[in-house]
Amino acid sequence: MRISFEHFPEGYGRGLGIAAVIFVLCVVLEIVSSTIRRSLLGVEPVGETLGDRLVRVTRRRSRSEADAAAAADASMPSRSGATVESMLRRPWTATRVRNTVWLVVAVGLVIASYWLARVDFDDITWSYVVPTLQSFWPPNFGSHTLADFGQALLVTVEVAFAAAFLSLVISLVFGSLAARTVAPNAGVRSVFRVLLVVFRGVPELVLAIFLIMVTGLGNQAGVVALAFGGIGLLGKLIADSFEELPPGPDRALTAVGATRTQRYFAATWPRGLRSLIGNSFYLVDTNIRSATLLGIVGGSGVGFYLTNASSVLTLHGQVTTLVTLVLVTVLAVEGIAAWMRHVFK
Repeated sequence: MRISFEHFPEGYGRGLGIAAVIFVLCVVLEIVSSTIRRSLLGVEPVGETLGDRLVRVTRRRSRSEADAAAAADASMPSRSGATVESMLRRPWTATRVRNTVWLVVAVGLVIASYWLARVDFDDITWSYVVPTLQSFWPPNFGSHTLADFGQALLVTVEVAFAAAFLSLVISLVFGSLAARTVAPNAGVRSVFRVLLVVFRGVPELVLAIFLIMVTGLGNQAGVVALAFGGIGLLGKLIADSFEELPPGPDRALTAVGATRTQRYFAATWPRGLRSLIGNSFYLVDTNIRSATLLGIVGGSGVGFYLTNASSVLTLHGQVTTLVTLVLVTVLAVEGIAAWMRHVFK
């Protein structure tokens, strides 16, 4: 069954506006995280992006201050009366003061965000907390059977793994080319980093609703929506893990004349395989939770039963049963991931 676009013109315009705001926030966070990671990894930025310029300015000032401090120390006569405690005391240089200020600003932003969110615990009706929790116990199947819930859970797991597979295939290419140690130049890396931000910037729920209007109700909308978002997440994890690998083996292969492709398959890929396995199964865990929500939109999987059970107070016991089944499934996936990481270590 397909749904006409004419039914929700205003709602979709609002959804696209929200997606645009989320995309801008993802871009800002990508610039900030890239700047911080480059500083921590000690990578010299050479590009003309905003993050590279910020790192260059910061490092130029830090080097100047460090050279001035070293010159001042060299010109001062040695102090024979210096104690061990005084030698171990870290001086408050301009660099340390600036880093401390940035740390205080970051903590202040987090605290300010909490207050700006206007979280008021007094608005909570505490007298209803215990009765509400009691409505979720004991777990039960209601008018359904274990086979019904098991079949729905199987559909959810199938959607999660199918989406993870599609994400992995594309993320291996995008994530590798978004890594500084793999990309042929800074321009290619920047392009694929931006593409990964685009994939992460579109909410899965909004994309699923759009796909339902195109393909109709069914699992295909959930698979494509989860795969789309998974490319952005897994691609970033792959790129970051490849960049954080020690550069020694790559430099050794370069010294003996290995090509970029040879370095990738001989040094980068084997050392990043364990991280890739862990990140891929983490994506599966995320997809299982997201597929539960997307099942509400697509009308299949655990999400369908959760929608019906959570809307009626007397059916909350079924919610507990479904959540327990999902939790057991996630724990099983985590066990498989730990075993595979052990095998490929």
